[in-house]
Amino acid sequence: RAFGFPAGLVLADAALATGKADPAEFQRIAATMRRWSGVGDVDLVASHASGLRESPIESRSFAAFVVCGLPLPQCNLWVLGDRYSRGGVRADFVWDTYRLVGEADGRVKYVDPRRPRETVLVEEKERQTRLEEHGFVVVRWSGAEIEHRPEVVIDRIVRQSRIASSVYGVPVLLPRARVA
Repeated sequence: RAFGFPAGLVLADAALATGKADPAEFQRIAATMRRWSGVGDVDLVASHASGLRESPIESRSFAAFVVCGLPLPQCNLWVLGDRYSRGGVRADFVWDTYRLVGEADGRVKYVDPRRPRETVLVEEKERQTRLEEHGFVVVRWSGAEIEHRPEVVIDRIVRQSRIASSVYGVPVLLPRARVA
């Protein structure tokens, strides 16, 4: 209530992902809270909460997409293969119609004490290459960017979408009217 839609979505997504809540509970809570003042974001949280997003960066990113009116992506989708396939690739955000993949990169993946940083970087580059060879343009952003400068991330997504459009002849992904 006090921290707005992005923070609410982070909590709701985590509750769904861990099985501590179900979507129907969010709808019931939203219906109850509509009478309260200052809770305009409760319906946004209830309607967009998903257990598919795996991190606060992903949840905050999705909230930014909603707020700026971007067409909404599929979350944590297997683009190549599946989790049982060697070389399968899952992407944080996939706008298939626009041939665009979004990756919200936290530092945690690059500082795993069990794996050398160089190995992680090389594997990530190979993963991105497989996505690009499969006909997607990849756009990346950090947690700090989506938290403090979401408009920069949205602009980058639109720019990369223009590249996908020129290469693959798909529509350009553009924001629609902003959510109030």
